[in-house]
Amino acid sequence: MTTKKRQTVILTTAGVLVLAALLLIFFTLVQPRMDAQETVERNLAEEEERIALLEEETAEASAEAAEEEETSTERQESLPVVRQTDQFLLDIGMAEEIAGVRIRDIQMEYDHPVYTYEVVNVTSGEPLTSEDDAEAGAEVETPEAENEDPAEESEEEPIEDPGDAEPAEPAEEREIDPLDMPAGALQDEPVSGVQKQTAIVELHTNSYETLSAFLFELDSLTREVNVESVLFLRQDEEGENIEESRIFEGETNIVYEVHISSFYYPELDNLEHEAPLVDYPDEEERQNPFGN
Repeated sequence: MTTKKRQTVILTTAGVLVLAALLLIFFTLVQPRMDAQETVERNLAEEEERIALLEEETAEASAEAAEEEETSTERQESLPVVRQTDQFLLDIGMAEEIAGVRIRDIQMEYDHPVYTYEVVNVTSGEPLTSEDDAEAGAEVETPEAENEDPAEESEEEPIEDPGDAEPAEPAEEREIDPLDMPAGALQDEPVSGVQKQTAIVELHTNSYETLSAFLFELDSLTREVNVESVLFLRQDEEGENIEESRIFEGETNIVYEVHISSFYYPELDNLEHEAPLVDYPDEEERQNPFGN
């Protein structure tokens, strides 16, 4: 073998060995690192997508929660889930100041059921009859009974001697709240879940305008409020209630009693934390005499 051929073989063999070494280094060192880098980049991209998705879901959940809280709070301004007696009394006091009346006394009653009423239209000549009236033992006189001749009635039923007559049995005592039985309506079932608190307010005024303004302010409140009754009394200078047929506008001092009810829904006590805050007035730098 000549020297030239021997050099060619050596160079070829060396080239093959170098190429094999390079391939070995590539597949054993470089390729695994490249695969690992691609895996890390792919995992990073997936994690970023997951983070973006979670942030979007969290934002939507926060928006829904904020919307629900705002809706619940707004609705509770008219029908709260708690009594909120303080706010109720503050509203009455605000109506007092605006109308120019003076409150002498307030008594509170709590946790009364709220009833629905069925309005009954009674035409002339037709007696009001219902199952409720039958159960209550109510008697309704018909026009025919009113038009009967008293003389004929006396002939059919002779007058008995009061001494011989047996003593009448005492009527069964029944406690009926006139506020719960308005004229022209029949009491129905109580409203499920709704209760009311009633403020019995005794007011002092000497004009109809102040009374009308006070009732108007109560009717204008955001909270659901119902003025159930108004009782008028004439008051003399000594403070004793007397009956008098004449009332002079702006001169006669009148004491009237107003029954005012506000409503709440205690069954949803889980929304108590969303109830609107009580709007207490500022103390106007008043000093507490009991403070240090």
